[in-house]
Amino acid sequence: TSRYEIDSTVADVYIRYPYSKEERLSTGRPIIYFVIDTYSSMIVGVHVCFDGPNWHGASQALYNAFTDKVAFCRRYGLEIDEADWPCHHVCSQLTLDLGGENTDNHIEGILKGRIGVKIANFTAYHRGDCKGTVEKKFDIVQKKVIHFEAGKVEKVPRKEDQHASKRTLYTYEEFMFRLLKLIIHTNKNMLLEGEPNFEMARDNLKCTHLNVWNWSLAESLERPPVSKDKLRFALL
Repeated sequence: TSRYEIDSTVADVYIRYPYSKEERLSTGRPIIYFVIDTYSSMIVGVHVCFDGPNWHGASQALYNAFTDKVAFCRRYGLEIDEADWPCHHVCSQLTLDLGGENTDNHIEGILKGRIGVKIANFTAYHRGDCKGTVEKKFDIVQKKVIHFEAGKVEKVPRKEDQHASKRTLYTYEEFMFRLLKLIIHTNKNMLLEGEPNFEMARDNLKCTHLNVWNWSLAESLERPPVSKDKLRFALL
């Protein structure tokens, strides 16, 4: 929980408009926000919307990162235990894009809110490698969640094919269900590059995102939780 990275990307898929019965219509391509813990590569927060990228979406993703996930996943039909996604902690440092959606006023609001974030830093223009952890997670989503799905946007489409917006399959809720399942599976099973530290090797722990996250929290000083009202005041 020392440093979080946040970024967004446009998903390569169209989402079905759920209120049309006669004709299959598209709501549009969703924008996915991820918040990643840099040390463990744990996905700690997510938000999916159809506007932006802007600070409204980023603040929703941060609010999700700092709050409990059990009730959040239940909204989309996914039942989990707290141990499946134990991320509800405020970071000390936040790294963002140097974009128009992340203004000084927004960042000052977080710092003045005194929720625990002490440092906010911007990466340089066109330097996605400065946030390589979160950038890689977007690549995983594009390849694993929507690789062969109907409504997928092809980079080089065939001229005779129907437009992707006319082949939509998943509603927003169905897309979120698949995305959340991938997040939990990735956190639990993906291994970090390199060897675990001596203590983790001694305890015979695999160097997965979840194990590194749990081990690090167990070995660190626990910070007091922040109320939802205080989070809303600082973020929203």
